[in-house]
This record gives sequence, C-alpha cells and structure tokens, in this order.
Amino acid sequence: MKSIAPPTEARFTRISVPLITSLIVALCFLLYWQAGQLRHHQQWVSHSYQVRLEVEELDRSMREAESIQRAILLAGSESAVLQDSFAALITSVHGHHANLRSLVSDNTKQAELVDALAPPLFSRLETLDRNSRDLRSLSDDERTTRILAGVANTDRIETMLEEIRKSESALLNTRADAAHAAGSRLLVLATGGSALGVAVMIIAMFQEKRNRRLREQYQDRLAEARDNALDSVKATSIFVASVSHEIRTPMNGVLGAAHLLGQDTRLDRRQLELVDTIRYSGEALLDLVNDILDLSKLQAGKMEFIREDFSLDEVLDESLTIFADTAGRKRIELAQRIDPGLPRRFRGDPHRVRQVLVNLIGNAVKFTDKGGVSIEVTSREHDDPGKTVLLFRVTDTGPGISDEEKPHLFQPFSQVNIRLNRRDSGTGLGLAISREIVERLGGAMGVDSTPGKGSTFWFTARLDSAEEAPDRCERLCNGGTLLLVESRDLTAASVEQHVRAWGMKVITATDTAMLADIPSIPDLAVVVVGQPRGDTWQGAAEKISRRTDAAGKPVFLLNHGHEEPPPGDLVQAGIRACLRFPFRPSDLYNLLATDREEPAAVTAAPGSESLPAARVLLVEDNPINQRIFCRQLETLGIRMEICGDGGDGVAARKAGGFDLILMDCQLPTMDGFEATRLIREWEKETQSPKIPIIAITAHVMIGDAEACYQAGMDDYLPKPFDLAKLKAKLGRWLAAKESGTPVITKPDDASAVLDETQLTGCLTGDPALDQG
Repeated sequence: MKSIAPPTEARFTRISVPLITSLIVALCFLLYWQAGQLRHHQQWVSHSYQVRLEVEELDRSMREAESIQRAILLAGSESAVLQDSFAALITSVHGHHANLRSLVSDNTKQAELVDALAPPLFSRLETLDRNSRDLRSLSDDERTTRILAGVANTDRIETMLEEIRKSESALLNTRADAAHAAGSRLLVLATGGSALGVAVMIIAMFQEKRNRRLREQYQDRLAEARDNALDSVKATSIFVASVSHEIRTPMNGVLGAAHLLGQDTRLDRRQLELVDTIRYSGEALLDLVNDILDLSKLQAGKMEFIREDFSLDEVLDESLTIFADTAGRKRIELAQRIDPGLPRRFRGDPHRVRQVLVNLIGNAVKFTDKGGVSIEVTSREHDDPGKTVLLFRVTDTGPGISDEEKPHLFQPFSQVNIRLNRRDSGTGLGLAISREIVERLGGAMGVDSTPGKGSTFWFTARLDSAEEAPDRCERLCNGGTLLLVESRDLTAASVEQHVRAWGMKVITATDTAMLADIPSIPDLAVVVVGQPRGDTWQGAAEKISRRTDAAGKPVFLLNHGHEEPPPGDLVQAGIRACLRFPFRPSDLYNLLATDREEPAAVTAAPGSESLPAARVLLVEDNPINQRIFCRQLETLGIRMEICGDGGDGVAARKAGGFDLILMDCQLPTMDGFEATRLIREWEKETQSPKIPIIAITAHVMIGDAEACYQAGMDDYLPKPFDLAKLKAKLGRWLAAKESGTPVITKPDDASAVLDETQLTGCLTGDPALDQG
C-alpha cells in the first residue's frame, strides 16, 4: 500500500522550492551587485594610479626641460637638437598638466590643487624659455637673481606636486581599502553560496590577483618610462652631435676634390666618368646621412620635401651610374626601361625618388651574383588630373625572399637573411626609410618574390606634370638604323628601347652567324658590338668590317669598363669608341650626337666671369679641408692665408690685409662664433672697416644659420659645397666690397638659407636647384 505524505510535507515542498529558488536568485543578485561594487572600487584604484603616473610624467618632463636649458647655457650657442628637445618637453609639460586636470575633475580638492599649480608651472616654463635666449647676456647680479627666482619657483612647484601626490596617495589608500573590503565581502558571500559561491570566490580571487598585477604593471611602466626617456635623450644627443658634423667634414674633402678633378681638362672621358661616379656616390651617401639624422621627423610626418621640375631619364641615369662599376665587376646586366608613352619631365622631389631607387638598385646588385637587374618605369591609372602616378619596378635574379621573411623587410635595422647580410654587409635601415619616403610622395611600396627566382621591389610616386623640354633626341642620326650585336637580353632590350625613342631603327643579332643572314641595310648609321653568343667582339668586328653597308660607319664597343682593350687593338678592329657595360643610355646618346654634329664653338658658361682680385683669410682646422680650400681658391684666382684656430684668425684680422674671411665654426681652442664676436668688437673699437665673414660649417641643423648671424657673421655656407657655390658666395661679397655697395642681409634670409639646406642638403651642385 502506497504511503501518502502528510500535508505538511507537501506544503513544505511547495514552499521550499520557490523559497530556495528565490534565495538562489537573491544570492546571485547580491553576488552580482557585490562584484559590481568591487569592479567600481578597482576602477577608482586604477584612476588613482593614472593620476600618480601623470604627476610623475609632469615632474620628469619639467626636470628634463630644466636640464636641457642648462645644457643650452653650457654649450654657449643654440643647438637645434637641444632647442627641438626643449620645445617638445614644453609641449609635453602642457599636455601632462591638461591630462592631470582632466583626471582630477571629479575631485574638488585635487582640482583646486592642480589649478593652483598652473600659474607657477607655466611661469617657470616661460622663465626657462626666456633664460635659454638671454641669460648669458645678463649681468652676474641679474643672472643670479633670475636663477634664484627660478629655483624658488621650482621648489614651490615641487612642494605643490608633493601635496598632490600625498592627497592622491590618501585617496589611493582609501580606495584600495574599499576595494579590499568589497573583495572580502564577495568572498564571504561566495563561501555561503555553495557551487555558485565557489565560482564567485574564484572570480574574486582572480580579480584580487588582477588588481595586484595591475599595480605591478603601473609600477613597471613608470620605471620603464623614466628609463626610456633618459636613454632617448642620451642617444639622440650623442647621435646628432657626432654624425652630423663628423661625416660632413670629411665628405667636404671628398666632394671638393671630385669637383676640382671635374674641372681638369687633362682628364679623358673614362677618368671623368670615374670622377662623376665619386661625386654621385658622395652625394647619395650624404643624402642618406640626412635621412638618418631626420628619421624621427620622417616617421612623425614632419619631413619637408622640395618641388622642382626634373628629368626622369637623368634620375634613372644617375641612379644606375653609382652601381655601374659594381655590376660590371660581377658581370651582371644592369638595364632600364621607360614606357615610351610616358612624359619625361615631372615636378616633385627628384632627390627623394633617386634615394629610393639607389637603395633598391643597390640591394638588387648586392644580392645578385648572376643574371641581371632591370629597372622599369610605367604609369598607373588614377583620377587626379594634372598628376601622374609612376610605378617603379626593380627586378633582380637573386636568391629571392620567402613569405616568412617579407613581413620583416621594411622594419628598421631588420635583416631577413643573416648569412647574406654578413657576406654583403648592410644595416637593414634603407628599406624602412625608403617606404617612409614613398608614403610621403603619395605612393606605396611592396615586394613580389619567390625563393630561388629573384625579387621585384616596386613603389609608386604621385608626381605633378611638368612642361616638357624640347625633344633633343628627335630623329637622331637622321632616323637611320643601328645594328646591334648583343646576346644579353636585358641589355639588348634597353638599347632597343632608347634608340627607338631617339627616332632611329634597330636591328639586333644575337650572334655573328645572324650577321650573314641580315641583308644590306641602306640607311645603316652606326654599329654597336656587345657580347655575341659563341664568339668574341673581335670576331664580330671582323665580320662587320666585311659588310659593304658598314664601310665608313662608326662602330662602338660595349664592354666592361675595367676590361677596355688597348687602343691599338681597337684601332685595328675599326672600333671608334667604347661604351661602358652595364649600358647607360646617356653614353650612347653622347657618342651618337657627337658623331653627327659639328663641334660647337666654345662659349663662356654662365657664371664663368672671373672674381675681383682679393686676399682671403681661411680659418679652418681640418688639414684635408685646408688643402681642398687652397685648390678651390687657387682655381678661382684668389690669394689666401690659413689659420688653424679662432684666436689666430682674430690676430690675423687685426694685422690686416684681407678682403674677406671664411670662418669655420667648430675650432679646437676658440670657436668661430667667439672669434667673430671678438673681430666685430675690435672693428667697432678701432673704427676699422667691417670685413665680410662667411661661415663655412658642417652644422646644418635647425638654428645653426641663425647662430652664425647672431654671432656677427655675414653669410652662411654649409659643408659640403662645390666650387660653384663657393664662387657665388665670394663673388657676391667681393663685388659688393669693390663697388662699395652694401649687401643687405634680410632677417628672413637665415630661414631661407636654412630651408634650402634642410631640403637639399647642399649636395646637388645643380645651379638651377641652388638658385631656385
């Protein structure tokens, strides 16, 4: 017989289930509410840590600003790097104060403390900025008074910051205690909530652990921020101080010697080509140095770019010239191709385009041991009228790049193939800089590569259209035919493309056997012999000499420059001239144009007028630069005397007999700035005529030109410079001295000179650019 539960038991069951359910729901709600309270208190703890971090960052920035201001005073001159760092720190202090004010806006007491901090803080910043400009000009008493006032203001700021720290620490302790209490209550509730309570307890423990980890992370972050700031300031100071001056000073000798050699009429074509290679390579090196010095500006988007009309052919030709000898020694082809439908003149920054090309071509040549490197320029479609998007493709037959290595290619100081880089050297910085430059040119950069099958690096550049120059290449050699004997595909294609662009026709034979199959060419104008398949150039030349259509026609040999045959062998084979391999279009054009045209009458080049007779005092301590200056001034017909220190320069000026002074700024005992000040004071005291002083310096950072003018110098000529720039500066001041016409230096001249220095690096030697 089935037992029946008593009614009381049934009622208990009916009551207990909803009750237990209600209790469980209430417990869950209570646990959820308590967890929210814990999370709320933890957010306030995190908020207090953020306030503490902003206070420390504000204090650190203020102290660094004072340190840099003292460094400016100790240096005795305005340093562009220090001034930039000082300005950045001032901005940082303002930013940290604004962030701090925003964080404490919910706390009336803290907000009042932060608001009270603003007047003395900003007053101190203004005092630091004013001290960096005029503290050295004050008297000792005035300087002491100002410094003591600054110290007192700094002490007041530190006292107020400490009060903010203490107040926030008290808040932090209170909030931490509240968070701890909330966590404890949550643990109690979790313990009494059976399985749900256990789960909540685990969550509370996790939250407590997270709170400790968060505190440790804030402490580690604060220490790391301080260490990084100190390391950054130290590294930047060392880098800018050493690289900017120490590289430009010896490169002034290299480029100066190259320009002087280029003026020597006794050099033959081959020697002049080597001089041009030295000059192009030196200019490319200094362009790269400028970008390394300004890498932070480039990455911050503050790098300025020039805009001028330029020839695409010249940019490509100059880029290839740098690597012609290297490619020739490795016996690899180096060729270029430009889409025939493209215009050849654009408006933009040719130096940045050339820098990217030099980097990509240099990498391709470095890692290619056989085959060749080709540069192709085409255009991409776009919707912007008046602009052209050029697509540059640099293709090599090197080892290629795997998919795993590609993501690291454009990272600074990253080398994807350690073995190859150890063999060929490299910093891994060029591609990162190149990509930044390309992005500033409105383009993009990438790579297509398959391991073992070579690589193609490409980039685009958005350039404005420029007015086309008259087509000097139209129907060269009266539109005749060029017979090419060449088995190297890239070289043959490059020759054909350029010769056809000059209005000529091309017939190509890959080997000497094909020459017999080519019928007589009625309009044959010139023959170019390269590397025939299965034969030597002598064999090809002999077979060409038997052709009746080649009688009396010029024959050019395309061979490696370092393997040029003896002149007797060339004459015997009927070779009129040699072209250097890898093929450069400008070499062939010059030979064809010279062969078809009568020698032009010699006319005086613009700016070739002689300088007035003068005696110049050179104050320069570097022996190499002394020799270069001597040769340059001798070339210009200027008599000179050399002093190796600023003190000797002052004594020589007092002795008299000079028309102009070229003054270096960094000298061993007395620098050029101090020497100039003493000369100007002596001239004022003795009522002596003011002699022009031109600064010649490797300091080209922001503010260096202004420092020269403030010291009393009349003009500014940054190193390295060529003979034309030196002559222009001397001519300006010597002509004015001879005629008695004063040269007025406008206040904005310094910025103009500085802008041109920053934009061009004073390295181009192009008169049109330098005067533009």
